[in-house]
Amino acid sequence: MDMLVLQPILSLPLAYLIKAPIFGQTLKQAMSNYFRDLKHKQLLQQCWKIWIPAETVIFTLVPTHLRIS
Repeated sequence: MDMLVLQPILSLPLAYLIKAPIFGQTLKQAMSNYFRDLKHKQLLQQCWKIWIPAETVIFTLVPTHLRIS
């Protein structure tokens, strides 16, 4: 759910929208950059390379009471 729905639809676009005013971009430019990075820089694959192994370790090795909500 997190990797296939939340990240590509909510988390990553939101990060681009928050970053836009900091770098003096419009929201339209931010979304354009997001879609460009999806297509040309393989944004999701890069994200998945980090977070799938990380979440696998977290949910298999870290005891439930030590996980951050």
